[in-house]
Amino acid sequence: MAEAVESLLTHSLRVPGNPEGYALFREGSIRATLSTNPRAGWATQTYGIGGQPTDAVRRVVEFFNRRGVPARMRIVPGGFTSELADALSGLGLRHVGFHTMLWSPLPLAVESHPPIDIREVSTQTEMDVHIDIQLGAYGVSPEVIDRLRPVRRMWLGSPGRRLYLAYVDGHPAAQAILQWREEIAYLESAGTLTAYRRRGLQRALIRRRIADAAKLGCRVIIGGADFENESRTNQMACGLTVAYLAAVWTQRADAMLPPCH
Repeated sequence: MAEAVESLLTHSLRVPGNPEGYALFREGSIRATLSTNPRAGWATQTYGIGGQPTDAVRRVVEFFNRRGVPARMRIVPGGFTSELADALSGLGLRHVGFHTMLWSPLPLAVESHPPIDIREVSTQTEMDVHIDIQLGAYGVSPEVIDRLRPVRRMWLGSPGRRLYLAYVDGHPAAQAILQWREEIAYLESAGTLTAYRRRGLQRALIRRRIADAAKLGCRVIIGGADFENESRTNQMACGLTVAYLAAVWTQRADAMLPPCH
């Protein structure tokens, strides 16, 4: 997941002025990314925390706080210790939820279903439609979508990534992204416009991405979802199983570290 997010942000950073305030952090096994846009939670996360000394964890928190962003970290089961919990608590972070990681070996047998019109995005016009659904599915206003459009246009044609649109009666209704590297594929993003939900579009997009990943030579496919949400249900219905739950810790806004001088 960390590499997938880093890839998207790296392409978006080609937009002059970095309007979304994206930033990247790497130290040893730790990867952190952020956006200064408070609605861009997908871009604000830390991966690989576990086993590092307290001062390394503090440097990650400083990376966020220098940019006015509360720190956010996902802790996998094997990385969690009471010492880490104390360090995070001391830096103003608290456990707020879980994120489910799912997986399946490939190839994966997929049951046949009524065909749904799914097309790969290949033109800038199609990419703009994809962006409209990416953001519109989550209630983002048209004005904000237009502001974000130049940033997300950079994702079209990025290596190791395919973007898809699902259509209903010729109208674009849902979107999804597949990202892969070497033998591992990732169900990167998905969204359906409200008027077209409950029609099986997301499961169809998952099945399509599973099939495409196998054709690309991938041996494993992974996905992520907030705990107990519809995305997790859809992925499991298509054959993925739960690998683990990552604990999500976020920093209280009033606990951010003061600027260093």
